[in-house]
Amino acid sequence: MRAPLPLPALHATHAGIWIAAPGGEVREATRGEAIARAAETPHIILNAPLVGQRLGYAELSGLDLLELFAFIHPARFAVPTPAGLSRSAGLDPPSSESEAASILQRIAGALIERLTAPGWPEREGAWTVNESLHRLGWGWASLVAKRLERPEREAEEAPSKALAALELKPGMVVADIGAGSGYYTTRMSKLVGATGRVFATDIQPGMIELLNRRIQNENLANVTPVLGGMEDPKLADGSIDLAIMVDVYHELQNPQVFLQKLRPVFKPGGRLVLVEFRKEDPKVPILEVHKMSVAEVKLELEAEGFVMDKVIDVLPWQHIIVLRVK
Repeated sequence: MRAPLPLPALHATHAGIWIAAPGGEVREATRGEAIARAAETPHIILNAPLVGQRLGYAELSGLDLLELFAFIHPARFAVPTPAGLSRSAGLDPPSSESEAASILQRIAGALIERLTAPGWPEREGAWTVNESLHRLGWGWASLVAKRLERPEREAEEAPSKALAALELKPGMVVADIGAGSGYYTTRMSKLVGATGRVFATDIQPGMIELLNRRIQNENLANVTPVLGGMEDPKLADGSIDLAIMVDVYHELQNPQVFLQKLRPVFKPGGRLVLVEFRKEDPKVPILEVHKMSVAEVKLELEAEGFVMDKVIDVLPWQHIIVLRVK
């Protein structure tokens, strides 16, 4: 069984409205509640215009599965219903309207997983297309980007400079939070060496499977994948010398709760490193919602028990913001 995408989903028909929580629990909802929740947090939906019409909320937007399907399978047809997309994704169709809400999460998981499949025929040029859609505000873009590695990344983001600035040493225990396909994980693995350890966390089971394959293929014996939660990194207290979050912190739905769970995992003197696109620089070609300023980081994280250590600006577009536990 393919793992569902742990994001909320919304299914609305003439018979009723159902919301699936990130963990898959489904319950009925009123029209007003559905509109309020969808306005507050992007939900996985199927055919946003139609769902918006059924809710009487024409402005509805979210993570539309039809858009994701078209990105991944641009030349393929699927019946635009939960049953039709289920079959296209190789899943059993839902047996009830309430089950349809949770099947949307599984369809999303199956489609996202396809991005990392070796035989995906649309890989060439996918990063460029996704980047253009990202600038236009496409809801799926950040999730898709985590699964696509582009050859220009070193030139545009200079991750090797970021890691050099952190002065990682053999024997250190580090965490790559929101590791995605393991771009930073593999590089940190070499820097901390056989006596060190890298905990690579992600909230997507599909990404954990990808990391496991990469660990095996590249013989990364010092890397441990961790299936984290949306509000909990699932790391042991007092275990980490340094944790890095690359373009991840601004995506957290409840950053205060996450930070409260993250703070105890550090060893004395441990460091938290945020790599975020510079909001202060209008020339950085990223949507404003995906940028953070140093002032914003300082305000939010110092309120949760961290203190600013230093800001390292050696990257073309991003801040490297180093914090320590108070």
